[in-house]
Amino acid sequence: MLRILLIICFFLMTKLMIAQDGNKQDAEMHFENSKVNYLKFTVSSPEEFETINWKDVKEIVQENDEDDLVELEFEINVRETHTIKRADFSFRVKDITKNMEEIIKKSKKGIKGISRMANNIKTQINEN
Repeated sequence: MLRILLIICFFLMTKLMIAQDGNKQDAEMHFENSKVNYLKFTVSSPEEFETINWKDVKEIVQENDEDDLVELEFEINVRETHTIKRADFSFRVKDITKNMEEIIKKSKKGIKGISRMANNIKTQINEN
């Protein structure tokens, strides 16, 4: 009798599992038109900015309308020391998607500037 009850329970459990699998749908996302208006790059050393693939950045915003605003933010976090509590250098570049080449040009120029500042801080840290 116990054997029959176990077989029935096993059969019912199997049926319930199969029924749940039949109702489950895979998660799917379909975007007709997606827009990216803001990207932030945070690094701990200026050298990490060299890994930015600017072609990928352009591809990310290519679905935007030409008049949509795009904002790129870049930040360097300098570690704490006994003389400097913490130094974060950042800047933002904002323009419309149509001017993406100009946004990238300004971004590269800004990266050079904050990289110099961060390197100066690191030099001071190493001297102390």
